[in-house]
Amino acid sequence: MSDIDEVKNDPETSKPSASRSVAGWILGGIVVVWAIVMMVFANRGPNEPPDLSKPAVSSTAVDYDWSLTDLDGRTVPFSEFKGKTVFLNFWATWCGPCVAEMPSIDTLASETSLKDVVFLGVSVDEDLDAIKRFVATQSPKFRVLRPKGDVPDQLMTEGIPATFIISPGGEIVTAHVGSASWDAPEVVALLERLSGHSAVE
Repeated sequence: MSDIDEVKNDPETSKPSASRSVAGWILGGIVVVWAIVMMVFANRGPNEPPDLSKPAVSSTAVDYDWSLTDLDGRTVPFSEFKGKTVFLNFWATWCGPCVAEMPSIDTLASETSLKDVVFLGVSVDEDLDAIKRFVATQSPKFRVLRPKGDVPDQLMTEGIPATFIISPGGEIVTAHVGSASWDAPEVVALLERLSGHSAVE
């Protein structure tokens, strides 16, 4: 038996090679799955209207007892928006689908009939400077905030972008995960209807 054959058959020397092989397969699988996810997002949005059906959440009553911060570090209690129609979008600067749908959110936020709707873009970026650079270059038409502490369970999702439409009565009217064409007529109509509701006492 040659020296090479002995090394190949030695279980102690074959372990690192097997480990590298398994790690390679796992890494390759992750890359493939991520590529598929990105292709799905690219094919489904942001050109398609969102699904405005009732959200499948444990409770459709939003929790107002949490806070955010603006880009200057000032605390913004979410309760500040109680009694208002809220368009709440979770996003990040590094999220391609999030950035892709933003022009449609800007168009929606610019609708004169929706002047009483609160448009919030909650960035989950860890890098504050990255958010500030993005805002400086893109000038979004909605208010950009960051979560302060934990986000309520009703607003937790497995991915971003994630968008919630909340009625003046504090009901999560709809929830949508993934990019979408938010300036679709049905979205405008829904927000117009909701913003005509009386505010919560």
